[in-house]
Amino acid sequence: MIFGKVVGDLLNSEYLKKLEGYPSHNFSLVVKRSKNSRRDHCLRVGYLSFFLCKLLGGDFRVCARAGILHDLGYDRQNVHKSLKQIFGHARKGAVIVQKMGEDARIVEAIRTHMFPIGGVPRTKESFIVWFADKLDGLFEIFKLSKLIEKTLKNNI
Repeated sequence: MIFGKVVGDLLNSEYLKKLEGYPSHNFSLVVKRSKNSRRDHCLRVGYLSFFLCKLLGGDFRVCARAGILHDLGYDRQNVHKSLKQIFGHARKGAVIVQKMGEDARIVEAIRTHMFPIGGVPRTKESFIVWFADKLDGLFEIFKLSKLIEKTLKNNI
């Protein structure tokens, strides 16, 4: 239940609601393996980041919140500009999260989660969020997302 307490204020936020219905990954649509929304992906990345941080050490609050907020830079109104969004969403998301008043370490983890496209993750928390994002993409390809979602539901 610690995870739910750390991210509870984000779960029903307008920011996260905007990601509902937006596809989680473009490759998911191509291989027709997933109907997950970007919001679902963000929740899983938040939980994976939290869990990995608890195992590896670091600030689990930073990891959980950065994981949930990491894709806020995507714009549902411009889905047709997906390549531009892939390259720019981390920077845009970092600006949004900074304006929300989140911790600078959360902003940094969001800004660097697209390495090597963006900046290099320089903290343990940034690296964990980067890794959790990529790991969830693999889980999605191999239809393993449901395993995370079952655990996630028990921890919110």
